[in-house]
Amino acid sequence: GDDPPKTLVVVIGTLRGGEEAWQSLYQNVLDVNGADLALLIGNSTDKTSSMYSRATYVWEHAEYTDWGDALDTINGTSWRTDLVVAPK
Repeated sequence: GDDPPKTLVVVIGTLRGGEEAWQSLYQNVLDVNGADLALLIGNSTDKTSSMYSRATYVWEHAEYTDWGDALDTINGTSWRTDLVVAPK
């Protein structure tokens, strides 16, 4: 049909920040964009974060020292030099 493209927001790494941060993410990013949430996070037995219930996709992996290494496995390392971060 004529449905708009779907947006996927991926949180990569360790779930830190707490519920106040996650509620802000839901309200200011996911809800306003009609986006799905995916988690690419370290293995955990603690599933109490609301992120688990809100996520459409949950991929758990052994913890990385540098989660950039996880990104490298997706599409190579070019993002490390191609990504431009604007100064504040």
